[in-house]
Amino acid sequence: VDFVMTYELIGVAEANRQLKNLVIGDQLIGFETGDVWILKLQDDNRTIAFQSMSSDKETTINQVLKAADRGLFSCADPEDICWAVILAAVTRKTIVTAVVDDDARLTLTFEGGSAVVLETDADTVDWQWCISRKCPNPYMAEAELACFERSEISARGIA
Repeated sequence: VDFVMTYELIGVAEANRQLKNLVIGDQLIGFETGDVWILKLQDDNRTIAFQSMSSDKETTINQVLKAADRGLFSCADPEDICWAVILAAVTRKTIVTAVVDDDARLTLTFEGGSAVVLETDADTVDWQWCISRKCPNPYMAEAELACFERSEISARGIA
């Protein structure tokens, strides 16, 4: 039997309900960067892939890093430096809350209170973030939850 990958648009309330089962209580065990960012979770080989993030710690971290070595930011994606520091700081910590807002931004709060926001404003991409077990690209493998466009959240469905 062949299965066709399909996604159905869901509302914010349903997305938040699904997040409780998908990531809350799970632990971040590592991350990767490249064309996309990939958060590796401990349970079920689940990953959260995303294009862009933010944190209320960015300004302070960037100030400290620039004071230490301004040359660090002479690279193609200078925001990646700060993001890597933030994600390293929450590695091995448990996700205590995960909330999708009306613009489909996903906020992950970790034990200790640090939070990251997976944004939905990345240009020139055809998806913003996804939660998956198989592949960090919702077009190559079925994602459990995904944001393809700002303010639109999709959940998997098998046709």
